[in-house]
Amino acid sequence: MSANSKIVKIFGDSSHIARKIGISDSLFVTAENNYIPNGNLIDIYDMRNIESPNLIGENIEIDGYVLDILGYNQYVFVGTSNSLYRLEKTIDSYKMTKILSQSFSCFILDANYIYCKNTSNDSLTSIDISNPQKPYRVTEVYLGKVTIPANNAFKSSNYVYFIGVKWIFLMSLTGPWSASYLYTYSLPWQEYELFSYDSYLYVCTFSKIYIYNVKIKSDIVLIDSIPNYFGQKVFCKGDTLYMLNAHLNALTMLDMSNRLNPTLIDNYYDSGVMFDMKFKNNYVYMGNEFGFSIYQYKEFLFSNDTVSITSPPKDTSYICPPLKISWDDKKNYNNYKLHFESFDFNGNSNNFDTIVKDKSFILEQLPIGAIFNWNISILISNVNTNSTSNRTFITAYPPFQTKLIFPMNNFKNASKDILFKWNSSQFSNSYQICISDSSTSKIYNSIDTFCTIPDLKPGRNYKWTTRGSNCLTQGQFWSDTLSFTTSNLPKAVILTAPADSANNQNTQNLYLQWNNSTEAEYYKILISKQNNFLDSSKYLSYYSTNASFMVDNLDYNTKYYWQVNAVNSWGEVPSEIYSFNTLNPFSVDLQINNKDSFDIDINTSGQVFAKALTYNSELANFRLYDLLGSQVCNLSIELKSGLNIIPIKQELAKGVYFGIFINNNNNNNKLFKVMIME
Repeated sequence: MSANSKIVKIFGDSSHIARKIGISDSLFVTAENNYIPNGNLIDIYDMRNIESPNLIGENIEIDGYVLDILGYNQYVFVGTSNSLYRLEKTIDSYKMTKILSQSFSCFILDANYIYCKNTSNDSLTSIDISNPQKPYRVTEVYLGKVTIPANNAFKSSNYVYFIGVKWIFLMSLTGPWSASYLYTYSLPWQEYELFSYDSYLYVCTFSKIYIYNVKIKSDIVLIDSIPNYFGQKVFCKGDTLYMLNAHLNALTMLDMSNRLNPTLIDNYYDSGVMFDMKFKNNYVYMGNEFGFSIYQYKEFLFSNDTVSITSPPKDTSYICPPLKISWDDKKNYNNYKLHFESFDFNGNSNNFDTIVKDKSFILEQLPIGAIFNWNISILISNVNTNSTSNRTFITAYPPFQTKLIFPMNNFKNASKDILFKWNSSQFSNSYQICISDSSTSKIYNSIDTFCTIPDLKPGRNYKWTTRGSNCLTQGQFWSDTLSFTTSNLPKAVILTAPADSANNQNTQNLYLQWNNSTEAEYYKILISKQNNFLDSSKYLSYYSTNASFMVDNLDYNTKYYWQVNAVNSWGEVPSEIYSFNTLNPFSVDLQINNKDSFDIDINTSGQVFAKALTYNSELANFRLYDLLGSQVCNLSIELKSGLNIIPIKQELAKGVYFGIFINNNNNNNKLFKVMIME
């Protein structure tokens, strides 16, 4: 069966099933409704009953000239020359809600995002509509002074083509945050529309269709041109291209099975000057000067059936032969056509088809480093039904050589968790990292261009190198070899203060001190009332980057053990364990008259000091504090054996005070109570 007879069969039972309605120069068709703009007015028809469209919204006024309309679930977004609106059905009317006060056209819906030309500031704007009640602008990419006619944008794979007056503007678009300008490509004529088949881009002008090779997105190559048959609006379905032919007031159909030589199939004529054409489900909506007509087109009974591809996964890279292609379908057909188009990185291409009666096919021979575009069709009476969407796989090629980034050559004092980095290698989907020292060599695997190595040792000299890997082969060449040295474990610290077994240590503001440790990143201080640190629930731990630490809130009359661990990424090294004893709290009540001196026998054990001072003379400070902790007296006196007289010369208020003696060794600094009388 020829392509002509196939198309005639599809349209042979078509019939005009709706009257002309309204006046329009463009159409916007959603799941249930047809929106017909006329300047700044919109008419809305309920299309759920195709044979009897119902006018449900008439002359809905909107601010600005309507440039584009997009349906999303039960919501409709309208771009005008002034603003972006959300159109909603209320109980008895339609509500227009302004979202953004700028001009938007060329809507492209991808997942939950609208990508559109912002004609107010010449940018590509992405808008998140996942919550239609609260859409918001995600990002804008500046396009420059570019004038883009409304409804004239096209998305293919991860690329967006904007078309304007004699140019194509190409952007990369893999998501709402990743839009980037690639380049602007000049065209030989003012264009109306563009579309693509496989790796070819077709640009429609008034008189010709220009065919471009876009296998490599960064280099659009003009191949040929064919007559356009005056087609303007276009729609692709299978191997058939439908064009609105305003010159003939017809729907023109082209056979695109030969991508480089499309041929005319037929013209399906309508009445009146035609403006726009939209396809929805099994119907064609054709706008003309009298309104719009609805046509039904029928395909083969099985035309909506497509197979479900089970392997290889979608858009797979670096496949090695043999490659098994497998699929499934719901009705167990017996004949399938596999279409392959391949090209290597030298630009050489090859197209071939194969007919298969099973649900799998094995490619035994595959060229290395080639890109394959392919699809599967069900064959019924040797006629293709709907094919699967094009998929891509790339065959493997020996990986290119990698380049090391970090650590650089002769890097010193590498930590245990040092992150090794290298650049990505073309055709690699994993990497090997070889680490060696003077006695051993070991290879590690990574799917990323960075990794940590789990079993490095401190204080070692290492060399490292990497290479790419894929299913075809390991990289033929390792990268350059660089060296690095890991840092050592820190040296154990020596505790300096307080001395081991020191007595009468303060319970507040007690400084623990030690010497600095080479290569320590910080210190871990352990304090316990037990002489080991095996049970973490029975000791306190603190951290410091300095060689000292102040502790507070110690208990009186208690023996403490302490230890300091020097720590870096390789581990921690403990010091010796020291101990100290805190002060003995007790009180001595002294009652004296104001301005009198008072005496105290410092030799009586347990009266003022935990132990008596030496019987030799000794200089000490006597300090007196009020109940609020303010110092009111500070005297330097000579303590002698026997009775000592403490002269207080200033007048003090009656009340309770606390005194303390501090000798030169900061020992025996016990508090006692003093009562000042009248």
